[in-house]
Amino acid sequence: MRSPDWLAPAAVILLADQPGIRVEHVEALVSAFRDADGEIVRLRFRDAPGPALLARSVWPEASALTGDAGARALFDARPGRVRWVTVEEDAPPDIDLPEDLDRA
Repeated sequence: MRSPDWLAPAAVILLADQPGIRVEHVEALVSAFRDADGEIVRLRFRDAPGPALLARSVWPEASALTGDAGARALFDARPGRVRWVTVEEDAPPDIDLPEDLDRA
């Protein structure tokens, strides 16, 4: 069955607890996806991994995920299908507690 033409070719996955992700980070993911074949594109900051882009072909797998691991299970299952985009800066801090927000 053919997918509808309006369905996006990929989706960017952002974490709600990392509000410091900027438009430039998302643009780097999209640009890397457009420039090369790949199912998963993920940012790699100097000190941690970052958001990811999942091609439509990965969506059924992502939809089937359960538990607390999130999309990390997709990355770990077949690391060869992940295309990394290096960002020469530290990752924005996670905001998990009110104190984290005060520090940020």
